[in-house]
Amino acid sequence: REDRFARISRGGSLARVLEGIEAAGAAGFDRIKINTVVVRGFNEDELGDLTAWALAAGHVLRFIEFMPIGADTVWDGVSGNGCVPAAEMRARLSERWELAPVGMTPGAGPSRYCSLTGPGAGPDARVGFISAVTECFCDACNRIRVTPQGGIRACLADDSEIDLRALLRSDATDTDLLDAVRASLYGKKETHRFDIEGGSVTRKQMISIGG
Repeated sequence: REDRFARISRGGSLARVLEGIEAAGAAGFDRIKINTVVVRGFNEDELGDLTAWALAAGHVLRFIEFMPIGADTVWDGVSGNGCVPAAEMRARLSERWELAPVGMTPGAGPSRYCSLTGPGAGPDARVGFISAVTECFCDACNRIRVTPQGGIRACLADDSEIDLRALLRSDATDTDLLDAVRASLYGKKETHRFDIEGGSVTRKQMISIGG
């Protein structure tokens, strides 16, 4: 829905994004993954329409639970806490398709997939769920982030960072850098603290964390 896209992207053009997705397909990317953050009171009523669009276009849709990230998060600004649990998303989709768990693909990220059977679903049809809040996947996480400020961050939900930029601008050796990366990874907590009932874990906005 163009009006909702413009609102959540603060004025972005849905048409331009769709053109970009089509261009990626024309360039030869045959399994394009589309991420959609589901926010209660905003777009949870679109899960079926989004899935139908992705099936028709041949893309892999992944629904992401809304996470309490950032000092100015709207976690409490939308009905309830904004998070639509993945179990509820699957229940909504089950009204139109039959879902069967496929699980995670090792090394391919945190999405848990379900195959789809029903209207518009081909033999390879699937949809993914990234559920950091209600179905923790820390034991399978293989993600690491380098922030725009040059900090290495082993967990999205933890503000602990090691300053790689300072090392790179000093006389640090390759061994020093490797030790810093290892310290970040080996210091990663067993699990994060996202809580569906309570506020932000990290004070940084996503734009300051990076992907």
